[in-house]
Amino acid sequence: MHLGAKPSTFINAFLLRNNPTEAEIFLWDRLKDRQVEGARFRRQHPMKNFVVDNYCNELKLSIELDGKYHNERSQQFYDDDRTEILTENKVTVIRFTNEQIYHSMDSVIEEIRRIIISIREQKKKMK
Repeated sequence: MHLGAKPSTFINAFLLRNNPTEAEIFLWDRLKDRQVEGARFRRQHPMKNFVVDNYCNELKLSIELDGKYHNERSQQFYDDDRTEILTENKVTVIRFTNEQIYHSMDSVIEEIRRIIISIREQKKKMK
């Protein structure tokens, strides 16, 4: 699901995928190869006019990593708008700070695991 992403967004995703941050590398090492509840994640996935850090299409789950610049007021407004657009398109968005990735990875993975299980349970109820 790309939600009508433009070709320029795909190019941006490619560039980001080939220049990951340290936090993105650390998290990806734990998400790749279906290590968390068998969920398949993609890195730097284009959606609408932006690129989400990690995305699981099966669950419509986006995992975003926030570095220090996400503390800036203008970036917070942008992040809030992105989250609203994704939520309107039935995508669940969870955010973690880089500090959480560096210092509490087990807690981060446990939270992701809990959310994956919750989404799957909700999907079962809807059938």
